[in-house]
Amino acid sequence: MATVTFDNGIYIDGSYYHVGVIKCTRKFDFIWKYAERNQRGEHVGELLGIYFNYTLEFGSINNRDEYNRLLRKLTEKTEYHTVMMPGADGSSFTFRAYFASVSDEVKKSRKGKNIYGGLKVEFIAKEPSIS
Repeated sequence: MATVTFDNGIYIDGSYYHVGVIKCTRKFDFIWKYAERNQRGEHVGELLGIYFNYTLEFGSINNRDEYNRLLRKLTEKTEYHTVMMPGADGSSFTFRAYFASVSDEVKKSRKGKNIYGGLKVEFIAKEPSIS
């Protein structure tokens, strides 16, 4: 698992969200069609592919409209999304994913209004990145 930091923003379903990402954690999951041990204890299986999954943590988003627009996108009832994120060398990485979890927390409460922050989302790849 590798962790990188970038602040460019993110594209989801062709729309750009200008939100700073303070942490991007990648996880490479090896998904097997079947996996078992034979009589000699050796692993036997068929690897379906390697899935690149991401968890993003967003920094302070001072623009409440942008925060709410992103939150609506992350919580809409759509099975799969096209996500494009910046790569390490200035390139970008695009993949189809579903959102496994979204969370945030109250940062301030003022005059009966809550201000949320600490927005975090987990993207799970729909198909293998390497098959």
